[in-house]
Order: sequence, then C-alpha cells, then structure tokens
Amino acid sequence: MSSSRYQDLVAKVDAKAQEFQERYAQKLQCRKGCSSCCQPHLTVFSVERLAIRDWLLQRPALIEKLKNQPENPGSCRFLDDQGACQIYPVRPIICRTQGLPLSFKVNEQTQRDVCPLNFEKDDVLALPTDGVLNLDLLNTLLVLVDQVEGGDRAGQRFALNIEEVIRT
Repeated sequence: MSSSRYQDLVAKVDAKAQEFQERYAQKLQCRKGCSSCCQPHLTVFSVERLAIRDWLLQRPALIEKLKNQPENPGSCRFLDDQGACQIYPVRPIICRTQGLPLSFKVNEQTQRDVCPLNFEKDDVLALPTDGVLNLDLLNTLLVLVDQVEGGDRAGQRFALNIEEVIRT
C-alpha cells in the first residue's frame, strides 16, 4: 500500500494542478489522449514505483496487457493506442505536473518552462510567482518522502516501464 506521506504529497500536487487548470483553462491544451509530454525513458523514485506496483498488482489483466503491448519507442510504455495513460490514478509526480507552468533553477538562474502546446501566445516569464509550480521545491519534497518511505531501495531511480515497476 502506498505511504501516507506520499499520498499527501500527491494530493497537494493534484490540488495545485487543479487550481492551475481552472486558473489557466483557456491556455492549457492538456486533456485525455494528449501525450506529447509522455516521453520514454522517464524515471521515478522508489516510493512512486511502489505506489504504481501496488496498484498494478491488483490488476493482473492490465499487467499482462502492458507486458504484451507493442513498444512505441517515441512514447511512454504506459500509454494505450489512443494516447491515454493506463496508470493514470497512480501516475508519478512528474506526469502530474506536465503541461503546467514550471520554475526551476539551472546554474543558479531561475528558468521557466511549459508544454509548447500551452500558453502559445503568452510569455511564461511574465506569469506571477504564485502562478508557476516550483519544481525544485516539489522535487526536494519528493526526495524527502522517498528517503522516509521508499523502502530498502529509497534514493534509487527506476525506469518507468512495466518490467521495472513490477519487479520485486
């Protein structure tokens, strides 16, 4: 079962994402089937892997489907043929924030980014601070939760694919 601290963090991220989706409704193109942000080779923390694994183990038919699904080298292994996420309820934090306006530091310089399909005619740098998700803070919180609740493999990163996620 997923940890309570991790679930609390997920709930806070989801609440902030919902706030941004309402605030920026006319600017966000994200919706079911839009999978341009769903890139291959993403990695997740141990606590995220455990949450996905626990959820999938309750769905053996989905595990078999995912194992037998042909690989699309240009996208996430968990997408179906319509581009919808098959693990949506337990998708990792990185997936929950995709498309939203994000801020993060690179070489001590604050950068901002957003999916190129969103905010097409707006300068994301002009958004107010409270209208941008601080990715550095979020990642710090995720690392701390992983250290406490990531189990014996805390601190490790795992490929976001069916084989790695369900491996014990």
